Amino acid sequence: MKLCLGLLCAVSALWAGDAANPRLRDAAAKAVALLQASQKAWYGHQSCYSCHQQVLPALAFRAAREHGIPVNEPAAHADAAAAFGFYADLDRAVQYNYIIDPGLNDAYTLLAANAAGVRPSLVTAVYARHIAAHQEPDGHWETMDERPPQSYSPFTATAVSAAAIQRYSHPSLQADTQARVERARAWLLAHTARNTEERTTQLAGARRISKQATLTGTTSSSPAWVRAGPSSPWRRRCRARSRIVRP
Repeated sequence: MKLCLGLLCAVSALWAGDAANPRLRDAAAKAVALLQASQKAWYGHQSCYSCHQQVLPALAFRAAREHGIPVNEPAAHADAAAAFGFYADLDRAVQYNYIIDPGLNDAYTLLAANAAGVRPSLVTAVYARHIAAHQEPDGHWETMDERPPQSYSPFTATAVSAAAIQRYSHPSLQADTQARVERARAWLLAHTARNTEERTTQLAGARRISKQATLTGTTSSSPAWVRAGPSSPWRRRCRARSRIVRP
């Protein structure tokens, strides 16, 4: 967890400072390399993805690419295929018999999948609907997770969940999704943040969900395996992996 937070801080510093600063770029590059090295052994000991080994890093790797920080793309490809392959398994999504925390776990994972280039599908729409169903009437999401600063706050749960359903809800539910997103944004702006974490997610969340979401999760800076179409080896590997991780 400390390593992931360090990477996020290093990459975030590029946004706040001079992205051409050699010290900032060197620090971010070292953090990316160290995190990718730690991912290599993960599936030798675990059969599932992890928030600190796959989810947060996927978000950080996208930020790194956007700033020209080197990422080992073959390693990122392999880790993303292993982590997000279950998004090819409709049966797993419908059964939904492993629930942890829709407001943060499922939502964060969808955003990470978006960062890794997972395109919207019927499967991702099912997960988005699970998340949407847990929205409170006043517009916010609660979380059962108590692991600050990453997980504990309704501000974070609301910002992350609204962004996830905005990106992955089924097109037939566009009106419902938009109404949910608007209620979430109104809740974020109407409540007083208690600390820096909540203030940060309050502002970033309100800004993020007020924009038109991209459905592909790709940019011109994304590697070729992220921008590839449904028939690419990347997509086929995800489908194959889903048969392995099915509970």
